[in-house]
Amino acid sequence: MAKQYVVARGEIQNGNKVIAREGEEYKPSNAAERDRLVSRGVLVEVEGSRKGSGRAASSGSGSEAPPAGSGQQGDGGQGGEGSGDQNLGS
Repeated sequence: MAKQYVVARGEIQNGNKVIAREGEEYKPSNAAERDRLVSRGVLVEVEGSRKGSGRAASSGSGSEAPPAGSGQQGDGGQGGEGSGDQNLGS
């Protein structure tokens, strides 16, 4: 059985055409392309068959940092990112 790969980060393009988006399966055209994309974290190898929705892999396994500003709120009212413009008209 051939190895299967999923786009883990970003998208793969050929010129202006999008070939595969994050979470979708992608078959590299040769070993050099595979090695380059895997080493940069764009592709990850998956086990078994991934028939069906290609977007399922984007649920996140925790290997990447969360987006900025998504998380730790409530630092005792000390302000933080973007808090300066929230009190307009006071």
